[in-house]
Amino acid sequence: MEKHESPPGTFSQLMQSTGVPIERYLFETVELMKDRAAVVSLRRELNVAKALLEGATLAEAEAQFPKIEVHVLDVSFDSIRDPERRKYFINLPASFSLPEEAVDALRDVAGELLRQSPIYQHLLTDFKATVVE
Repeated sequence: MEKHESPPGTFSQLMQSTGVPIERYLFETVELMKDRAAVVSLRRELNVAKALLEGATLAEAEAQFPKIEVHVLDVSFDSIRDPERRKYFINLPASFSLPEEAVDALRDVAGELLRQSPIYQHLLTDFKATVVE
């Protein structure tokens, strides 16, 4: 990446972040993604306003800069209500080699936490989708 004059895009940054230990940068990464989502929205608003100032109609400006909504879902073990269950998951090692029952439990709790997320529920409503269990 250092061979290019322009900074890496959001997708490149996201892909690079997967190689960094999760515990170290989780909070900062979530906040960065929230900031990036806001930047995407503000940049569109500025581009639409600029097009309007240059004489485009609202319909033309909005067609030229389609609305892209970025939603950041922060799903963490801290959202687990049962303290013992939360402790179990927080104390699991960050490893690519876990017992089958731990992997199954992680998959189950991930689905539960995702379905509890207000942002996820909002997306389901927006897409008129339902979750099949």
